[in-house]
Amino acid sequence: MKHDAAKLRAIRESMGMTQEKLAILSSVSPRTVQRAEAGAGMSLETLNDFAASLEVPLSELVHDPDKTGRDIQTALRRVTIARTLLDDLARAGVALFDCETDPSPSEMGTVLALVSQIELRLPHWDHEQAPASLSLRERIEVSATISDYLSTLNEAGIGLYSAASWIMARVPRYDMDEGCYATHTRQRFERVMTLQILIARSADSKIYRKAPESWGLEEEPKPDPASGDDWGDVPF
Repeated sequence: MKHDAAKLRAIRESMGMTQEKLAILSSVSPRTVQRAEAGAGMSLETLNDFAASLEVPLSELVHDPDKTGRDIQTALRRVTIARTLLDDLARAGVALFDCETDPSPSEMGTVLALVSQIELRLPHWDHEQAPASLSLRERIEVSATISDYLSTLNEAGIGLYSAASWIMARVPRYDMDEGCYATHTRQRFERVMTLQILIARSADSKIYRKAPESWGLEEEPKPDPASGDDWGDVPF
């Protein structure tokens, strides 16, 4: 797929990131990064990995954003380090979590315990405050607990997979008058980290699934000169 090689390099350099660092974060070889910055064609999957590593929407790297619709396959990587999952949950502005396998009776307890640990830390927009940051002691304890669950499920052929990406969206703010979180037309669009998490029966290090139809946030629309609608305040 065609991409903006100059912009890819400019974004990387603006972050003080080497080609080797981008390669590691994107799970590709340094040679792939070199070829991408030289203008060689890249698969949509690789470009999506670059975008996630550089913390920008995929549309900023490709020449034809219309070809990056929600029907693309997202690569979800197996979670092997619990600390990484906790870091992603703490950074994410929105997350979608699902389980596509039916656990056996012997697996059910571990699956539900893992689900509970993750659901406690999912980002959400409601009347409650966001979960407080974990102390160092809590991070160590929670990481150890999740690691034990992952190890037990791995032996049963069940894996936890995740994929991070970035979108431009309006982040809901609490409106005292409305008594709820809301967005409004005067609010700017900002970068938001999205996190897709899935429990699946697989031993693979990477699985592919359809990207979510919606993240539940008001995303920045594609330019449409013919549209002059003003929707006013939009309760979330």
